Amino acid sequence: MIGVSAQRGIGVSAQCGIGVNAVKRIKHQELGNGEESDQVEPLTLPAGVKSLKQAQRLADVCDYLGFDTPEAALHCRREHVDLDELRRFL
Repeated sequence: MIGVSAQRGIGVSAQCGIGVNAVKRIKHQELGNGEESDQVEPLTLPAGVKSLKQAQRLADVCDYLGFDTPEAALHCRREHVDLDELRRFL
């Protein structure tokens, strides 16, 4: 029986059109030898944002309005979020 990790690698391989070994090589380059994989930096949300879902919702609204518009800045101020900080987060 094939493991879950291997199944994911095969799925990624098929979706990206690259070999399974290439997926493994990329994974090991990104995660290291496994010891470092437990030391992932925690996600830091912009000030005033309480969840990733809220950040995505704000980003969607700002994207619709246009990040450089006064309307997007006003919307973020109403939500107590700094627009530039939200932009850097994305």
